[in-house]
Amino acid sequence: ANRLRTALTPLGFRIEPLGRGQLNVHADMGRRGYRALVQLLSRTERLDWADLLARRRTSGVKYLAVVGDHRDLLRLTNPADLARATLWSWQALDRMSLLHRSVPLSPIELETHFERDGLFEKGLERLETTVAQRVAERGAMSEVLARLAIMRTPSVFLLEDMAGELGMSRELVLRILDRLAAPPFHLVAKVEAGEFVLRQGVADALSNVADYASSLRARLPVKQVERLVASGEPDLLTDADDSDQPFGPGAAEA
Repeated sequence: ANRLRTALTPLGFRIEPLGRGQLNVHADMGRRGYRALVQLLSRTERLDWADLLARRRTSGVKYLAVVGDHRDLLRLTNPADLARATLWSWQALDRMSLLHRSVPLSPIELETHFERDGLFEKGLERLETTVAQRVAERGAMSEVLARLAIMRTPSVFLLEDMAGELGMSRELVLRILDRLAAPPFHLVAKVEAGEFVLRQGVADALSNVADYASSLRARLPVKQVERLVASGEPDLLTDADDSDQPFGPGAAEA
């Protein structure tokens, strides 16, 4: 339970232990909030799919997920599909925590993983692809800024020329320049269609943005955080042998 809390709390989730290795994961986001029932998996007890499905129905949660070691989850793929549950490996959750340090993730991004794929094999690949796309977008902005940094100020340049020099699509460079023209950057301004002017040096513009961010942060209201003290829950987890079928032994033959 503590390991799951360590992985999900930084992303904005709230963890509510229920006992018997079960937890409610809350994504408190107003009208877009959701809840997931999570079963922690161990090798010492059987996974009771019937109990999990009944608990999901009675508690009114939207999603059902099983968290465990990658090797133990491999044999649960078929019963999890039948139960409309997703699988999440501890190894993938550790990887997600590392990715979160470079690109912020939130319950919004993870809801699609509670819906399908989980964070296990295909689900982890999908999350890594999403993060890679964001890193690439950030890298593209860095390339545009580096190109603008060697231009004199003020200077007029063409969108087509910059896209060709950087080997990027015209649409991508245009999106970046539009972003740099807006507050708080005010780095460039559109002169005509496909033509921009560099209004100030890149180093000065970034320094101004950094000063603005520091000043704004100092004026932000202090968030009051309620502190709760609770005893830890023992890892009373469940696993599966011939009860891995979501509707009990023999369900696959029925």
